[in-house]
Amino acid sequence: MKNPALGRKILDHITANRDQFDMSDYGFSSECGTTACIAGWAMLLSGYQVDANGSWSSPDDTPVHGGYLSAEARALLGLDDAEYYGDSFEPSTLFGEADEDRAIKRFRAIVEASEAEVARGQ
Repeated sequence: MKNPALGRKILDHITANRDQFDMSDYGFSSECGTTACIAGWAMLLSGYQVDANGSWSSPDDTPVHGGYLSAEARALLGLDDAEYYGDSFEPSTLFGEADEDRAIKRFRAIVEASEAEVARGQ
């Protein structure tokens, strides 16, 4: 992960606000607040917007189409293939992980490994 600072922001947010974390959808906003998956929070915490219909726009208001959400979030975090796809025993990509607890566990391992690399000066 090339952006562990963003990773830490996401991890801290989703663990403190589990009611705003749902791996079944990139994100949506309502009068009750915003709920998103890891990829969605990567985008939201980077200045992207999502509306009640699940339509996304970048910080400069350019629409981001559904097929590009995963790629956009992956680029923001700087995830390499091993981080994104996991090992050969993983049933899905990081963003495709359906179980919230498992997704947090996988993401925490990536963030902490990246933070350790930064601390070692790598």
